[in-house]
Amino acid sequence: MLPSPGGRGAGGEGRTLSPSGFHLKLTPMGTALPLQSVAFFFQISISFLF
Repeated sequence: MLPSPGGRGAGGEGRTLSPSGFHLKLTPMGTALPLQSVAFFFQISISFLF
């Protein structure tokens, strides 16, 4: 379940994995959870980029 770093930004998957999309999806569940998951995904993306 790990897409290639290049395909992520080039393809349309970037829209699905965008923090705004995750925030909209996870907002009903709570406020702290979406923020944590967004930060977590940002860390993963950064680690993939470098």
